[in-house]
Amino acid sequence: MRERTDGTGSAGRHRNSVGLLALLVLVIAMALFNVRDAEAQAMSSITVVLDTVPDDDQDFEFTASGAPLAATFTLDDDQGFAGSPDPSTLPEAWTSPLVPAGATYAITPTPVPGWNLASETCDNGDPPGAIVPDPGISVTCTFVYQPDPGAISVTKTVQGADGAAWSFDIAIDPVDAGVTSPQNVSGTGDGADSVSFQPLALNQAYTILEPALPAGWEQTSLTCTVPDDDPATAGYQVRINDAGQAVACDIINTAVASITVILDVVPDGARDFEFTTTGAPLPSSFTLDDDQNFADSPDPNTLQNSWTSGLIPANNAYGISQTAVAGWLLTSASCDNGDSPDMVTLGPGENVTCTFINEATPAPVTRPVSSLDARWMLLLVLLVLLTALIQRRAAA
Repeated sequence: MRERTDGTGSAGRHRNSVGLLALLVLVIAMALFNVRDAEAQAMSSITVVLDTVPDDDQDFEFTASGAPLAATFTLDDDQGFAGSPDPSTLPEAWTSPLVPAGATYAITPTPVPGWNLASETCDNGDPPGAIVPDPGISVTCTFVYQPDPGAISVTKTVQGADGAAWSFDIAIDPVDAGVTSPQNVSGTGDGADSVSFQPLALNQAYTILEPALPAGWEQTSLTCTVPDDDPATAGYQVRINDAGQAVACDIINTAVASITVILDVVPDGARDFEFTTTGAPLPSSFTLDDDQNFADSPDPNTLQNSWTSGLIPANNAYGISQTAVAGWLLTSASCDNGDSPDMVTLGPGENVTCTFINEATPAPVTRPVSSLDARWMLLLVLLVLLTALIQRRAAA
C-alpha cells in the first residue's frame, strides 16, 4: 500500500514535528537573548580618572563602596612625567566591573600631604560620593589635584667684613610668575641675611646663583639641603621633587685681598733670598732672587723677584720677614699701605705691595806690607828701646 504524500502521512507528520521543534528552539533562544539583553541594560560601570597638574609619580589611593566594587585601588598620573622611574607601574584610570544600575556607589580619595583636590566631578552630574548610574551607562568621575608650591630659602653669611657695610644680590633661574629675582641681602659687619624664592613649580629645576660679586669678595661655599642636580653647571641646581617641598641653601662670602712681595737687590745678582710668613693660608716660606737684569745669571727664569699670595681673607694680620743673607744689607722694608711688613692688615679687595731692598756690603780693603813700611817699623822699635835705656840710666 502506498504512503500518502500530502503531509498527512507519517513522513509528513515527521517533517512537521521537526519544523515545530526548530521554531520552539528559536522562540526560546530569542526569549533568553531578550532576558540577557534586559539584564545587560540594567547594568552599568564606573570609571575613575586621576589628573595631577603637573603630571607626577605620586600615588593616590581611592576607597570604593557599594558591591561589587573593590574596596580600594591606587592610581598615579606619571604617564607624561619624564622623571618617573616606571611610568607603567600604575594606571591613571580605573574601571569597575559591571555593577547593577540604580544602586548608589561612592568613590572617596585618600588625602595626600602637599596635594590639594582642585575638583572632583562625574559626567552624569552625581557627586563622587553618591553615584547612581543609569542602566547601560558608564559613569566617569575625574579627580584633579594640584600640588602646594615649593620654596627655596637662601641665607647669606658674610665673613671678614670688619664692621663694613655690605650688599649682595641673589638670583634664581628660571623666574616663575609671582617670583621676584634677583633679591638683595645686606648688613654691616660679620653676619647673615636671608631671602626666599616662591612659589616654585613641582618637577622644575632651578639655579641658585650670585651675580658678579663686588671686588674684594669671594664665594667660599654654596650648599643646599638637596644634592646639586647638575654640578657641572655654574651655581647650584635645585629640583623641586615633592609637592610643597622647602629647600634651604647657604652661601658664605668672605672678604678677600692679596699681598705682593718685591725683592730689589742693588746691584742685581743671582743670590737667593728666603722669606718667611705668618698668617694662614700663606705658605710658611718662599724664595726670590733679582737676577732678571743680571747678565751673568746661569738661569734668570729659575726664580722671580716678586711673589703674590693670591686671594686671602681680608682684615686678618699677616707677616712677611726676610732671612738675613751674608754679604747683603737689608736697607729698606716697607709696604705701600703704610704697614710694616711684619704686620700687614688688608682691607676687602686691597692688594698691598711690600718691597725689600738689599745692598751688597763692601769687602774690607787689605794692602800688602811693603819693604819701606818694614824699615819704618824697625826704626820705631829701636827708638822705643833707646828711649827706655836713657830713662833707666837717668834714674840710676
